[in-house]
Amino acid sequence: MIFKSLMHDAEIHTLNIDQRKAERFSSIAQVTVDGFSGYAVLNDMSPTGFSITSKTYVALIPQEHYMMCIIPEPQANLESFELEVEVRWVQSEETTFHAGLAIVYAPNESIVQHYIDYLKLHGKRMHDSLKS
Repeated sequence: MIFKSLMHDAEIHTLNIDQRKAERFSSIAQVTVDGFSGYAVLNDMSPTGFSITSKTYVALIPQEHYMMCIIPEPQANLESFELEVEVRWVQSEETTFHAGLAIVYAPNESIVQHYIDYLKLHGKRMHDSLKS
């Protein structure tokens, strides 16, 4: 099911290069969106967006908005949270599915920031994981 934007008057901004240089993190979390519920790798996590990688195909359509529920790993000590996301791109390979997502609206912005803070302390920074 596709959800209408919760922020009808909001304007979606394209990231400038300085915003794109922000520290980014990865994690494994349980994700529920549009009939899909399962574990996915959250890559490139930042306050403005992230990508997901899953072993299961997820029928997401670019430029559409979806409500996504994220259940962080238990060690994070955080409750699940919802985000309204816009799908920027999708890529399906033989055994994996990838999608880039922009965060359009976070009903609880503080929990998103707490999750990113947790990843800063305990997760892998994206550039670190690319070196290994």
